Amino acid sequence: MIRHAICLALGAAAPAWATGPSALIDLPVVASVVVPASQYQARMPPAASMVSALDAALHVAGTFEGLRQVIVQTHDTPESPSVSRVVILRDGLLDDAVHTQRLELALARTSAGGWQVTEMKKSWRCRRGEAPLQFDVRPCP
Repeated sequence: MIRHAICLALGAAAPAWATGPSALIDLPVVASVVVPASQYQARMPPAASMVSALDAALHVAGTFEGLRQVIVQTHDTPESPSVSRVVILRDGLLDDAVHTQRLELALARTSAGGWQVTEMKKSWRCRRGEAPLQFDVRPCP
């Protein structure tokens, strides 16, 4: 598998205590929940129009409002991939309970040559509580 990481820092510099982009990628995922397709299909553009799996994933993920967004993309082959996995970590959210949201999208190339999301999972990291350095699906305090 080929892995590409894209780190986009948005907004002011993170405080020294914040988890950096490379550390976010390595945080354990204790649990994630599958997002029903009905919740994101309206945001899915026509698959044939999405030349890039990353573009399709970001379109489905929606608008980002936070401090930093870290993206890790993995293809099944380096040339002409047919399957891609995109992990989007959205850190420093404006939510007072959730610090980071983790979206994992599985994509497949369509017969028209575009990309389609086949599955989306989500989990989050809480600002406080007993395990702030892991992704889980338990409600944040």
